[in-house]
Amino acid sequence: MIDGLKLRVHGESLHTILQCRQLNFINNSIKRQAKYKGLIIEILENPFSYYIKGSIHKFSNEGKHNANLFTLEDFIRAIIKLEDELHINRYELTVHRIEVGVNVSLSYPPEHLISDVTRINAKKPNDHPYGLEVHYQQYSFKIYSKSKQVKEYKKNNILRFEIAFHKMIKFNLTVQKIITLDELTDISVWQKMALMLKDKVRCITMVDYNDLNRIEMTINKALLFYEWSNPIRLNQEHNRLKKSRRAKSVELIYYKYANNTK
Repeated sequence: MIDGLKLRVHGESLHTILQCRQLNFINNSIKRQAKYKGLIIEILENPFSYYIKGSIHKFSNEGKHNANLFTLEDFIRAIIKLEDELHINRYELTVHRIEVGVNVSLSYPPEHLISDVTRINAKKPNDHPYGLEVHYQQYSFKIYSKSKQVKEYKKNNILRFEIAFHKMIKFNLTVQKIITLDELTDISVWQKMALMLKDKVRCITMVDYNDLNRIEMTINKALLFYEWSNPIRLNQEHNRLKKSRRAKSVELIYYKYANNTK
């Protein structure tokens, strides 16, 4: 469930990680940076600060991918692996950013479901390289095809729901106040994250094309609806007035001809 993290390093771990032979730092005038199994270890010079960021899920898979199941037990094993390989202490790592998500296996390509999404939490979604996303001040919500992103899982039809918290204020208010990495190993935190994801998924509005009474629709209305109900097509339109009018037309057509709104 937990994927991306941004951790600030403190205490004795600041010194021990510098002595880690697995890390090959590249220097520039602003920072030193090393890549390691899906993670980026970064040292900023002014002010001096040390960060570890990237996918803890991918790290657990030796940097290959983050498309398989990742449970609390897997997360705990990944932290132990992180401590052993980078010689750091989980209690000296403060959490500054976090991504929470779940992979769902479907019996059909995820793109079929994604193309039916019209709103996420009442907002029109933006294009994502593999699906859709909406942005808020402190977090973003994504729904995309993990199978399209990871070639090894192309035939697995994996759909991913993901919330990326850019600031911990929203996460602390929505889930639970978290300071250090070890606090994320508490099962109650994972249960609260699962409920949060469930609530977000419930905020997705989809068009059920099979529910439309197409017999009563004119050809022109049907063509307009099927073209402009697709959020990707809507986002391609640069004329804001035309975009707004088409979205309104789609909404009126749907509420007129959809059986489940009666």
